[in-house]
Amino acid sequence: MASVQQKGKWWYARFRIDGKQTSRNLGIESKPSLKKKAIALAEKLELELRKGVGAAKFQNTLREAYEEVPGTP
Repeated sequence: MASVQQKGKWWYARFRIDGKQTSRNLGIESKPSLKKKAIALAEKLELELRKGVGAAKFQNTLREAYEEVPGTP
């Protein structure tokens, strides 16, 4: 199960893939009002990584997820 953590100005996704702890910058500012969006994005990314999708598919998923979050380029 994915979780999020504040590091400075950004939310980071944290989850385990193949027994290894992974952390990814979500590119979402660490405002409390955006925490639910960050959690949803982290869970979506974890699901895609567990499926073993390729890099291009992963980037498309990431781009689509960012479009859903206000305040992200």
